[in-house]
Amino acid sequence: MSRDSNTSKDGFVSESVFARLIEEFLRKQPRGQKGVNRELLEKILINLDLCFKLEDTSQYFIPSFIPEHASMEEHKHQEEAQVESMSWTTRGETSQFVGIRIQCQDGRTMSLTAAFFPCFQMFMRRKLISEMHISKETVTCSRHYLRLFLDGHQIYVEQGRSHKYVDVLMLYSKHKSREGALKYLMKHIVQELISFCASPKGCPGVALVLGVIQTLCVEMLIPCHLRGAILIEELKSEFILSIKDKLEDIPLDNLHSEKEEELFNYEHCWLPIEGHMTDVVFERARDLLWKSDVEAVVNEIRDKQMQQLESLRQASNNVKNDLDHSYPANENMVSDSNLPHMKDPNPPSSISWSSTSVENCSTGLENKIDQLLQMFHGFNERFRSVENIVQRLDIKMEQILFLHQKLQPTWSAFMSEVDKINGYSQSLRQARFPKRPYVTDDVGSFYRMSALLHVGTTVRLHLMCESAIGFHPVKNQEGLKIRLDLENCKWIRNIIDISFKIIYYAVKGGLGATLGLAAAVPDWQDLKSDVVRLDGLSVRDRRAILKGGDNKELREAWLRIQQTLTPQLQDRYSAIFKLYQVKYVRLELGGHAWVCEECMIKGRRAGILTY
Repeated sequence: MSRDSNTSKDGFVSESVFARLIEEFLRKQPRGQKGVNRELLEKILINLDLCFKLEDTSQYFIPSFIPEHASMEEHKHQEEAQVESMSWTTRGETSQFVGIRIQCQDGRTMSLTAAFFPCFQMFMRRKLISEMHISKETVTCSRHYLRLFLDGHQIYVEQGRSHKYVDVLMLYSKHKSREGALKYLMKHIVQELISFCASPKGCPGVALVLGVIQTLCVEMLIPCHLRGAILIEELKSEFILSIKDKLEDIPLDNLHSEKEEELFNYEHCWLPIEGHMTDVVFERARDLLWKSDVEAVVNEIRDKQMQQLESLRQASNNVKNDLDHSYPANENMVSDSNLPHMKDPNPPSSISWSSTSVENCSTGLENKIDQLLQMFHGFNERFRSVENIVQRLDIKMEQILFLHQKLQPTWSAFMSEVDKINGYSQSLRQARFPKRPYVTDDVGSFYRMSALLHVGTTVRLHLMCESAIGFHPVKNQEGLKIRLDLENCKWIRNIIDISFKIIYYAVKGGLGATLGLAAAVPDWQDLKSDVVRLDGLSVRDRRAILKGGDNKELREAWLRIQQTLTPQLQDRYSAIFKLYQVKYVRLELGGHAWVCEECMIKGRRAGILTY
């Protein structure tokens, strides 16, 4: 019997070929082995979902045991023939399409076995016919795909030639909604395949994840290895980033006039497919995702805003407590006569704040945050009674826009309280002097609070971007080189303490993640651990560090920075620190500030700042 006589492009062989294969198998068994004949072996194969017989043609479907083609030269021809054999036979002018890719979570270490897909085909065929009473004529098996006609849907289940994924393609009519079609596909095909994979007959231990397929690839039945596809979680991440970027670009005063639809219009880019599509194609993420996934995207943004608001409340309470400790009545009140003889170009009317004003400001901030939380929970009450997912999305988007409008001013108010602890006086504010200094070594690493300052060592004085969205170090900022001596070591030490106090409150209030400090600050994990150690100190030691010495020392540190920067820099802040002086349109966002170029462009685009 020639090799070619046993090949099959679709996995079917005639009864005579099947009989010869069984006989060859039995002849290879050890002599004397009894009790196994052709009929018994056929039953075993059928029960194991390794083959089935078409009664009307007497053909057997056994793709796992029959070579697809006699030589590698025929591979391309057979692949093209497979694509040609697939077609949307029920296609009409109003037909709609959807595709889901079920793939191995780790394509490097995981794959489906060669027998997985044929076994799944036979398992599904038997289940559909015996349990769902589907007609045999509506279930078609082929070597690489399973075709089904179910409840107005035409479905192809097709394995990828790499054995790393299985694609599920569907055509549905105008009488079916997309969401309904997806639910049907998930319940009757996708979940069945995932469960089968986890069973002993499948590939137990192989983790599967879901992706979506470019709609045009489904409609055109592009070969599976060329189809555009993206993991659902990856697409959701892109969607979230798009909404966040658009929120930053919306003027705060015009948030309620902004169409919520615009926030949802992120379009994923599909690249051209050689030989099939020459142009880039864009497709809306919300059209690719399930409505439940779109709602999950909105929930994630809303929940992060809520977490930030809760964090601000915690941090505000910390600031209030520390201000109460740092500025008790009639304590640490110093006058200009107590300071070193230095010329202050903007003498303050008062260097410290009274305990009454501190308490009023901090309490006012806490009350403001509490009011925001109450309003937020009011939104929650509204959508609890709403069953329609689209209406729920509208309400949640109202929440997002509302919180976005309120969070930035609240954040600015919180940082103003932190500035008081750091001794940033009204005179410095009036002089529009930068308020986010920090110190690094000569190669750009943050100086730790525990690090020693050695005379003769070169350090760099840096200034952070003071954006109302959140302070952050400026990428590739050169900074100002300073050589340590006996005179400047003390005030530079105070600057290090000031910078750590700013980061301390961000970490303490859970704001590190929301501000993106992990990505912006070099050696963030080491720095964060150094900051968090403040919590382990005694109350007295912690209070001393938070105060950074008395007001006199902080005042001296700020004046020393002024003396250092003003004569050397004049108008060269942008050259050395890459910062630009701007003015926020709304006073509650902080008035004047020094921001980086990126934040300046975003702020102008959003209409929240000017020169």
